[in-house]
Amino acid sequence: MFITLAWLFVAAVTVHNLEEAVFLPAWSEQAGRWHRPLAANEFRFAVFVLVVLAGVAALLATVQGRESFGAYVLS
Repeated sequence: MFITLAWLFVAAVTVHNLEEAVFLPAWSEQAGRWHRPLAANEFRFAVFVLVVLAGVAALLATVQGRESFGAYVLS
């Protein structure tokens, strides 16, 4: 069950970050004076890195078990 939840978490992070990668840069252009506009390429690269890190943590948790560093990072 833990492994299933770990990979569901990665899937949720991926879907959430994809949505932000598509819509957030355009929104930031109109956000007003409280938010600086985001450069789309840099933001999408950061989103990609976060998704990869979540995947690596889930992989570590899958391979090493529930009390591993990967499980700690996912938690």
